[in-house]
Amino acid sequence: MAQPAFRRWVFGLMFLGASITFLPMHVTGLIGMPRRVYTYPVGMGCSISSLPSVTSREPLWDQPNLLKDVEDGRYYLPGTATGGREALVTSPFDARPQYILQIPGPGWQPVLAAVFTAAFFLLLAVKFVFTSVICGVLAIGCVIWWLSETDPGAVRPPADIGGDIVIPVYVTGSMNHSWWAMIVLMVVSGVVFTCLIFSYLCLWLVNPGAWPPHGTELL
Repeated sequence: MAQPAFRRWVFGLMFLGASITFLPMHVTGLIGMPRRVYTYPVGMGCSISSLPSVTSREPLWDQPNLLKDVEDGRYYLPGTATGGREALVTSPFDARPQYILQIPGPGWQPVLAAVFTAAFFLLLAVKFVFTSVICGVLAIGCVIWWLSETDPGAVRPPADIGGDIVIPVYVTGSMNHSWWAMIVLMVVSGVVFTCLIFSYLCLWLVNPGAWPPHGTELL
């Protein structure tokens, strides 16, 4: 088989596979279906209702009434505390409820953010640097606009999530998942910058006559 024909087959199979796998997920997400939950809300603007309490690694065997209890509306988050989409944040080891996370709803903000992000990388690849920077700024603006929907605004009182458990609706500091996301981002950025400096010094010390290339300098 000729090389160009082989590449067309590879591209076609990868394109079809990715589209068949992920396109239904994107469509259902755009119409409002949340991810990684046991049950889904009937209408828009509801919390993720009736999250089950799992006490073992084999809950369907160890908790025979689990399915019926969930269908009856028992367990956590039977309603909505904020009037919007919500998820229950738990501790990483014993899954104890910690606080209610308000999730952004559907809209054009994530779609525009994805479009401008893709345009940023594509335009940067073809060296349209100025236009690429504009698309990058617009992508960041759309993300901030989207996430602004989760701003609690006024301080909300703690909410009863069921099972006589009352937890806060919004938290800050090390308990908040966004705090850890920023820490991880700073660590990753630091590692990338350290690798950049190490690569420059390695090339400079190993071959000082040819590095840095003529006409360039370390900024």
